[in-house]
Amino acid sequence: MELKNILPAFVTTCILLCSIYFFPRQTNIETAIIQEKKEGPLEPDEWLYAQKSFPYGKIDFQAQKNAIQHTLRQKRMFETMRTDGYRDEDWQFVGPVTIGGRVQDIEMPAGSDQTVFVGSASGGILRSYDLGETWQMIFDAYESLSIGDITIDPVDTNIIYAGTGEPNCGGGSLTYDGNGIYKSTNGGDTWSNIGLTAMGNTGRLAINPQNTQIIFAAMMGNLFENNTNRGLFRTEDGGVTWENVLFSNDSTGAIDVVIDPVNPNIIYTAMWERVRRHNRRDYAGLASRIYKSTDGGDTWNVLTTGLPTGQLSRITLTLCAADPDVLYACILGSDASLLDIYKTTNGGTSWTDLNCADELPSAEYDYWFGGVKVDPTDADKVYYIGFACARSENGGLSWDDFANSAHVDNHSLYISPADTDFKILGNDGGLNFTFNDFTTYTTAQNIPVTQIYAMDVFHDDSSFVMGGAQDNGSFMKSPGTDDWYFVNGGDGVSNKFLQTNSESYYANYQYGGYYGLVDGDYVYLSGFDYGDRYIWRSPMALNPLNPYTIYIGGSRMYRTEDGGFTVNDISDDLSNGPGYSPVVYGCISNIHNAKADTNFIYAGTDDGNVWVSKNYGDDWDLISDDLPERFVTGIETDVTDANIVYVTFSGYRWADDAAHVYRSTNAGETWENISGDLPDIPANDIAIKNNNDTISLYVANDAGVFASYDEGATWTVMGSAMPVVSVYDIVLHEATNTLFAGTYGRGIYKIHLPDPPPPDTTIAINQTPDLYFHVFPNPVQDHLEIQCSNQRDQIEINVYNAPGRMIFTQKYTSSEAITVNTKNWAIGFYFVECIVDNKKITQKIIKL
Repeated sequence: MELKNILPAFVTTCILLCSIYFFPRQTNIETAIIQEKKEGPLEPDEWLYAQKSFPYGKIDFQAQKNAIQHTLRQKRMFETMRTDGYRDEDWQFVGPVTIGGRVQDIEMPAGSDQTVFVGSASGGILRSYDLGETWQMIFDAYESLSIGDITIDPVDTNIIYAGTGEPNCGGGSLTYDGNGIYKSTNGGDTWSNIGLTAMGNTGRLAINPQNTQIIFAAMMGNLFENNTNRGLFRTEDGGVTWENVLFSNDSTGAIDVVIDPVNPNIIYTAMWERVRRHNRRDYAGLASRIYKSTDGGDTWNVLTTGLPTGQLSRITLTLCAADPDVLYACILGSDASLLDIYKTTNGGTSWTDLNCADELPSAEYDYWFGGVKVDPTDADKVYYIGFACARSENGGLSWDDFANSAHVDNHSLYISPADTDFKILGNDGGLNFTFNDFTTYTTAQNIPVTQIYAMDVFHDDSSFVMGGAQDNGSFMKSPGTDDWYFVNGGDGVSNKFLQTNSESYYANYQYGGYYGLVDGDYVYLSGFDYGDRYIWRSPMALNPLNPYTIYIGGSRMYRTEDGGFTVNDISDDLSNGPGYSPVVYGCISNIHNAKADTNFIYAGTDDGNVWVSKNYGDDWDLISDDLPERFVTGIETDVTDANIVYVTFSGYRWADDAAHVYRSTNAGETWENISGDLPDIPANDIAIKNNNDTISLYVANDAGVFASYDEGATWTVMGSAMPVVSVYDIVLHEATNTLFAGTYGRGIYKIHLPDPPPPDTTIAINQTPDLYFHVFPNPVQDHLEIQCSNQRDQIEINVYNAPGRMIFTQKYTSSEAITVNTKNWAIGFYFVECIVDNKKITQKIIKL
């Protein structure tokens, strides 16, 4: 059954939810009054930051950086092993390729009508040589996949600059900063970091068209910390060195910058004062203003005549290249919604309020959108890029909507200077192409940058895959095709197939919106307390033996035993209370019903509690006394013993040295930290694979997916084909021995896990005088020496990696000196096996 239009009104509702002063160089513009920041409601995109920063309200950015660099090193070693002939399974992209994802910027090089570069919110940079028919991912080898802006050298189009870090104040990818400005000199094939690594998020990059060594970078800084690493920066040597030429205060960054192409000594920039914490936000301030320089950025004047005063929010600027005295400024008010659009025809000396705010499709969160863009050849044609889009052809006197059926939440508009009828619109759903100024347009959702919250795979057939995404609802893959179709709107926060058939499932939306299709009937879970607290990604768990028994979590646990038609609460409040906000804190964050014994129900909360019921929900025991006070993200049990339970935690270690993965063998009476050498970065989910007498553990975290084959003592990043990206959900499909991963920015991937080894017909023995086997050094780095005293004619040496896959095999005579090159092996455990006359000895080694 194909579902295209489920409850249209409901889906729409979900989406809607979704006077001049002189200052010298290195100016410090003091804000007259820094008012006490008010408490504000947490927004949907703040949920990710809230869980990672709990309980201290801050993120250890150095630990995050270390974890990303550690992961990149392991991936590079894994890739080197593959090229040297050591084959192992790697990630394969599953999709979606017909859903799209959030686009932050779009650029095309001068003189090309086919090459397109796209910067995505958390998926890196994409390049197309055929106007979007196909795409290449060209930024996967670098630390940050969050892109704020891209600009291309107008003279040498092989030179491209990319500023990392999304500046829009939301969507989850803002949880982590970018790491500066990157430069490519070969059209995007490779990139080098050229500085500003501590400047947080990039608002805009602008190149002097007459001297392309001069570049301005508007840097917003870290949204969650007050510091001086923000403002407008300039380089005069192509990025070799940078200087801060405009600084306001420790909570104000530069969000936009434009250069007069006729007289590039004239530069305009917009400053934005904003503060955000895990429990409050203020996106406006007295330092949010427009500045102008007439001497190449050495000195700056604040522009005031005709412009609003008081606390302002985000300001976006656009300048008409054909008439550079004409600029438009989209200015948001103290409530961060559209105040109005202002226009100057004299280079900013005076401004006119266009009084058009009531005509434009604004929202309560206009800081999230692209603002305003003017036609480079016609100063009267201007475009509003917001929740929806509008166009004026008379200098802003009147406005008409355009691209009405495009995705909402628009961030970027590219206008071709050679043919201004050709445009590309970027939004949360991908790209829209037009050749006639949006009289008609096509939608391109074939960019693999979907931000996945949750996913599931049908247990009988892994070709049925369902995903839920930021601002793109829930969707399902059509088996045998690359097509995905929508099954619900809003933000897809949890997805579950029922075991009965692939047409029965739940596709849930934010804040406790549980909705599904069960045996052909639409089900909207009712009967539970709508006044309860539900986090953004409200959890759901299915009874593994009875598909009609489903658990959902608010502050209390609820259960339905008839597929969702009736729901009852089965616990009291399992959290520590509402905390900072009843919307975000004090909720169940994870639920697990044990397959080995479905009477065992485990629950974790966003404030660090872990509970167990061993009698089908009649009684609950708090079992988290010895666990860290962190947001609980994942719970899993052994398939043969419900008492063996694993729990993962978000957050960072800080002074209390909280770890990320714990195991109990007695249903939580005692706990063991099995984080081993797992990087200190939030863990988001866990999966367990039983291999006869051993187990494999898989943990999803904010750097990717890590595996342990020694019960948590050591952890190794899995594969190299998936970039370093946050993974929020993993699913082990047992029938095909495949692990699926939902990434926040690059869609869904899968990797085939090592198959169990065949029955071993050799006889394992201990060392004897007749068969002496010695492997050294141990630990090993570059090469391994093997000595064997047996005098037989032939010795077989095999080396297995931790998952059990053979990576090396060779036969030797006993008189040979055996040396194995290990330089390109990945860090971790290996097993060296010596086989002689159907007898074997195995020794475990460590590669550093």
